Amino acid sequence: IPVMTSPKTRDVGIQTVSSKRTLNDIDEYKRREKNLKKRLKRAEQKIQELDTIVKAQMRETEIDIIANAINKYIPEDKRDIFLNELSHHVSPSMKKNYECNIKDFAMAIYLTSKPAYDHLREKMTLPHPATIRKWLS
Repeated sequence: IPVMTSPKTRDVGIQTVSSKRTLNDIDEYKRREKNLKKRLKRAEQKIQELDTIVKAQMRETEIDIIANAINKYIPEDKRDIFLNELSHHVSPSMKKNYECNIKDFAMAIYLTSKPAYDHLREKMTLPHPATIRKWLS
C-alpha cells in the first residue's frame, strides 16, 4: 500500500530487475554490438571497393580521351611512338611488347649513338640495350 506523505506526492517503491536477466541482457547487447561492428566493417570495405572501381573507370575514361586525341591530332607516321608510350604507361608490366616500327626506331638510335639512346630512354619507354643487342644478333 502506498504511503501518502503529502497530498501531491506518494511513495510507489522501486522496481528492480533480477541480476540473471541483467547478465543475459548484457550478453545480448555485446553480441549485437559485435554483429553491428562486423556489418559496419563489411559496409566500409564495400564502399572502398566501389571507390576503387569508380577511380579505375575514371582513369580509363581519361586514357580513352588521350588516345582519341593522339589519333585525331598527331600525324600517322609519329602516332605509334605516342600510342606505345600511352600503352606502357597504362599497364606497366615487366614484359613489354614493341611494334616493329618502335623496334626499328630504337635500334636505329641505339646504333647511331648509345649515349643519345640512354638519354632518350630516360624520357620515354624504350627497350633495354640488352634487348636491342638480342634483336640484332
